[in-house]
Amino acid sequence: MPYERRPGYEQERVAAMWKARWEPYHIEAEQRRQEIKLGACRELGGLSEREVVIAGALVYWCEGTKDKIYRRTEKVSFINSDPALVVFFLRFLGVVGVPRDHVQVRLHIHETGDVEAATKWWSDLVGTPVERFENPVIKKHNPKTTRKNLLDEYRGCLQITIRKGADLYRRIEGWAYGAMLGGDPAEARLISRSDEVLSKILNDRGRQG
Repeated sequence: MPYERRPGYEQERVAAMWKARWEPYHIEAEQRRQEIKLGACRELGGLSEREVVIAGALVYWCEGTKDKIYRRTEKVSFINSDPALVVFFLRFLGVVGVPRDHVQVRLHIHETGDVEAATKWWSDLVGTPVERFENPVIKKHNPKTTRKNLLDEYRGCLQITIRKGADLYRRIEGWAYGAMLGGDPAEARLISRSDEVLSKILNDRGRQG
């Protein structure tokens, strides 16, 4: 008997055919990705305290608040939404001897988020009681922003600030440049605070072979 196919039938049939054709390749590609990631993870193993200091200083230099010549702000303030990075930064603070009572935490979250649930989640993760959290920073919602990563519940970002942290900030800056440049270039950059001076030293070193 002749019949009229419903709208969208052809597209669904083609999509099913493509899925059947390519799904084995997608599964194999995902397995390769996981093997590479897990292999690299196992290859690295654990970190020594020295390595934690190096990695922690570089993590802060990428993500933390930095002092500027035109705005002296020698304080340690780190904010991130990645729980693994937050946990690692707290580990770094412990290794370099920061007392736990000097560590202040604050939630940053959009007004559409669940402040109470997010605070409790971060509290459980970092081991800081909810009542010790600073007042949260509530961000205005931007309707143009579309979150694509919906695998995890939205929990905002956690900010970590260190009381009386000026000396720690200076040490972090020294560790970071020592790790990145080492020797004379690192010291020149720390003393001059000038990228031009650093560029000249590196160029001179290059010309000398």
